[in-house]
Amino acid sequence: MIITNLLAGMVVLSQGYEIPTNTPVFQEYAFHSIFTNAQTLGRKWNLDENLIAINEVTHFEATATISGALVSIIFDDRYVFGSNGGDCIGFTDRNYDSYMISPYVATNADVIREWLLATNTLTMAKARTIAEAAIKAAGIPMNKMQFGAPQKAEQLKGWLNRGDFKWLPYYTFHWESDLGHCYVDVSGLTTNVVRFDYGGPYMRFETLTNSQVFDGYIQMLGLPTNTVFVKRMFTRPPQYETLPPWR
Repeated sequence: MIITNLLAGMVVLSQGYEIPTNTPVFQEYAFHSIFTNAQTLGRKWNLDENLIAINEVTHFEATATISGALVSIIFDDRYVFGSNGGDCIGFTDRNYDSYMISPYVATNADVIREWLLATNTLTMAKARTIAEAAIKAAGIPMNKMQFGAPQKAEQLKGWLNRGDFKWLPYYTFHWESDLGHCYVDVSGLTTNVVRFDYGGPYMRFETLTNSQVFDGYIQMLGLPTNTVFVKRMFTRPPQYETLPPWR
């Protein structure tokens, strides 16, 4: 429904569907949720569990959106876990992800050189096995997602001074179907997953799929359960679109 005047009990969302309110209760909830999920995934993926600890948290940020928490947490400036509005959890190992081998980042020259000279402990087949094991360990049924052979299976290259290239110890895979997608990067140095990005109906960080759960979420933010959320449209004079209680 389109309206021209805001009424009592209405809250205007940002363009990113963020709710302009915050509470310690919400922050505690978001931290506990992402922290426990990170611990679970770290254990299943054989990450360094000593780093996924309270005293190793170097960054945490949580914002409330109409569809759930937009949250990120970083351990030891290395392991990054995040969820966008309650969507599936993503992961990056900053020490070994593909950004570190970008030839366009001058500060990473030493890292690039080190990777060019490093011994690769994997093959494409072994790297794919690790990637598929990471998907299954996260509770994502590949058969139900209709993930067969990956649409992309690539070993990255590094360029030498004379213009030749050398295969890098880094593999990237991409699965996609009508139900969702999954990107998994695997390092030949750690023999482990270093990037994980999944979108689909499984492995949800949280679900606000019924009015009772949504009401609890809204109360956590210090708002009444009859709050009406609206989003400003790009019109003059301003108009607002009312949104359903959950999406």
